[in-house]
Amino acid sequence: MLVGKREREGTFLSNMADIPGATSSSYTTPAVTLANHRTIFRCNAMNAHGSVISASEMLFVTSAANNRPTSPAPSKSGKKAVSR
Repeated sequence: MLVGKREREGTFLSNMADIPGATSSSYTTPAVTLANHRTIFRCNAMNAHGSVISASEMLFVTSAANNRPTSPAPSKSGKKAVSR
């Protein structure tokens, strides 16, 4: 997020390339997919005194759905519960 007086400009970068249209004081990603996993974002802030690129932040995307069946938890007796 860019903070300061109005005479500042900024762009946001994804993997060191400008994000088209991302020139406001904040940036919100569109919906992400697993293809976006480990994308690096940075902000390039500029004003009359120069420019600086922010520290990078890496986006981690994990699958929300886990379709693998799980084993039932063992009962207090140590035996697995069996459903019929």
